Amino acid sequence: MVGELRDKISQLEEDKISTELRLAEMVQQLDERNAEVVSMKERLHHVDRVPEEHQQVMGEAPEPGNNQQELPRIVKEVA
Repeated sequence: MVGELRDKISQLEEDKISTELRLAEMVQQLDERNAEVVSMKERLHHVDRVPEEHQQVMGEAPEPGNNQQELPRIVKEVA
């Protein structure tokens, strides 16, 4: 009986460690995704602020809705 309880406790401790490791990996992945989202938001904010003169210099025709076209592309990159 005591041996069975020790085995059960040992198994529970191993499961706990395994779960903690998976949780740590998930937290790291979440942090990486959050960093990507922040980066994409900064890029989107930058796109919204680019003046028409700068777009012309860069060879882009300033089109109405150009920023709206950029948003789906950025979202696809994040996904």
